[in-house]
Amino acid sequence: MAMSPEKLKECLIFFVFRYSGRIQRTKLIKLVYLADVLSYRRRKKTITGVDYIYYDYGPWSSDFYDALESTPEIAEKLGFTPFGDVQYTYVQYTYRGTVPEYKFKHLIDEEVELLKEVDAEWGNRPLKAILEKVYSSPPFAESTFGELIDFSKATS
Repeated sequence: MAMSPEKLKECLIFFVFRYSGRIQRTKLIKLVYLADVLSYRRRKKTITGVDYIYYDYGPWSSDFYDALESTPEIAEKLGFTPFGDVQYTYVQYTYRGTVPEYKFKHLIDEEVELLKEVDAEWGNRPLKAILEKVYSSPPFAESTFGELIDFSKATS
């Protein structure tokens, strides 16, 4: 399946709007990844079509940076962790103090339901718990550093 920039953007919008002001980039990417894994397990295809790479901090793709930078509904806030590391947090873009309503144009209802399911199970959990799940579960756990993650290894 080819990557769908518009579906990726709408997945990001879903989670940013849900956790506006308190969702950091790592958690955001991992929640979208978990939705793609769940989608693959159920439908034999991901929502976004992103080619994830096994990278330093888990599944990653530069497609996320491109999507975040080109989605006007999302604003990036730069901050620092208590250890002095850079921290990116995402919020809804507001126009004169109001948040525009967003209606999905590219995600189908079934895909939105998958996002809601991931949100219900993982959205309020600490990042550490999400990372443990991602790192210990197929297909990530079946991959090696630097290679594309093979979603066909996703098991129930």
